[in-house]
Parts: sequence; C-alpha cells; structure tokens
Amino acid sequence: MNNATKILACAALMHFSAPATAADVDKSLLSVCSDLASDTAAPESKRALLNHPVMDKLKQGFGADFSPNTDLAAKAERVAETVAFVEANLDALVERAHAPKILLPDGAIPPDFKMHFVCGTPSDGYGFVFDGKTELFIDVGNVTADFLPHLLMHEFWHVGFKNAYPEQFQAEFHSGDPLRRIAYQMVNEGVGHYYSMRRRLVPKITYQDWHDRTAKIFSLLQEKVPGVLSAETADEQEQLIFRGHAGVPYWQKWLAVPGAIITYRLLQREGEAEVARLIAAGPCAFLSRYNILADPERGELVPEGILEAVCAA
Repeated sequence: MNNATKILACAALMHFSAPATAADVDKSLLSVCSDLASDTAAPESKRALLNHPVMDKLKQGFGADFSPNTDLAAKAERVAETVAFVEANLDALVERAHAPKILLPDGAIPPDFKMHFVCGTPSDGYGFVFDGKTELFIDVGNVTADFLPHLLMHEFWHVGFKNAYPEQFQAEFHSGDPLRRIAYQMVNEGVGHYYSMRRRLVPKITYQDWHDRTAKIFSLLQEKVPGVLSAETADEQEQLIFRGHAGVPYWQKWLAVPGAIITYRLLQREGEAEVARLIAAGPCAFLSRYNILADPERGELVPEGILEAVCAA
C-alpha cells in the first residue's frame, strides 16, 4: 500500500458529520515539521522549530534543558503521512477524540482547551499545565496516522478527568502515600490506556494470547508494588511509579495496562453509566468494584494493600 492509499484509507475511517465538539488547535508547526523531515530548507526549518513560541512552553513542561530533535530524516515517511492525515481530517479527529466524555460529566472536556501539533520531542503525547489550564502537545514524528485517533482519545480523557475531578487529583496524585498515587494512576492512566487499546478489544478481542497477556501484567503489578514501597528515595519511588504508565514497552506498563483491562471489564459488566459513576466516586470505588466482580481463581486482582490505602483515605 503506497502513502496516498494509506492516507485515503485512514480518511475513509474518519468520515463523520459536522463536528459538535471543538478544541483550540495550533497547527503552526506542521509545515515546519514536514520541511525538517523532508530536508527542505533544513537550516531555516531548524531555526523555525527552535525559535517557535511552542518550544518555550515545552521547555517549561520538560525543563529548561529541553531541546527538540531537529534531525527528522529517519521519520520522513511517518511525518508526511501523519501531517497529511491531520490536514485532511482535523475536524473529524477532534470530534472522535471526545469519545471519553461518555465517562465524564457534561463539559469536563472544555471546548476551548489548547492542542498543539509538534515534532522533535521524545514521545507521542503530553499534557502540561499553564495558568491553571492543561494544554496538549502531539508529536507528529512519533505517532502513526492510524494510531493518532486513539492517542487523541487517550489525551482528551486526561484533560477531561483532571478538569472534572480536581479534588481527586490534589488528594490522590499528590498523596504522600505511594499506594494512593498508584491507585489514582490505575484509574487516570488505566482509562486513558483503555482508549489507546480499545480498537483491539471492541467489538471483539483481537489479541491471540489475551489470557496470557492479562495474567502476566497482573503478576507484574503484584511484583512491582513492593519495590515501590521499599524505594530508598522519593525520586526512586516516583520513577518506579512513572514507569508504571510511561517510558517502557506497552506490556510492561504495570499500572496503566492493568487499569485499562479493569476499565474494559467493568464496561463489559456494568456499562458506561455505572463506570462513569465509579470514576466520579474515586479510585476506591472503581478498583473495589472490579475486585468484587473479578474471578478470584484467575488471580487478576488489585493488590489488597492498594485498596486498603486508598479506601482508608
């Protein structure tokens, strides 16, 4: 399949009516990223990327040492396909990205939140807070056109969840108890990763080794929790928790992937309205309900220590 055919195939999947939802989308770097990847006027394009105002925001988000990678030649095909897909399907992409609103209160995903398409960063998607508002950054060099709609759903979920339940974020994400932070991330990152992998679960599971995968990831969850509790420093602890949802291969994300499986199973058993209620009630309700419904014979349970910590709080 050539590039044009791939883009047309993706575009066919993105056919929607006029969008009823919105976001404030910044596409100003798309042409710069395309030029960098294709080596068109490379020195000028490098300067345009490095001096772009969005880079100032990324430096605030990543830290002052952040500098974008301007060598995108190896990603030329991916950048071309993803940029073309964004240009051809932006309204439909934004409309579809609002799918997680079904699990959130009305208005949780604000219609005017900012989303930037960028390149030269270490991964595919980020959310950083400026003046109390989350802004998204989507790297067109690190996401394929076919996965982009799923990445956007994942990131829109995070925007809506944090916006809808700021008290959960403050109490659980910043808790001094690492088990409470783990429980929060099993919901926050778990639902997000559910939307990342939903295409392989709904309407039917397409993983050939699904049972083996789920057994292994819940075993990894059980294995990792004691290491977090025995970490010698706060930084080491935070890195262990961080690697539970980012910075490692997908099936080693020992918090996010079990959380995604829990989300999927709860949706299958309880339906969207009840899962939305559990999310609103907090990590204790969400994770406890899963443990009640889960088959104890399979051993794919949330560790009791996590439930005790978050439910006591």
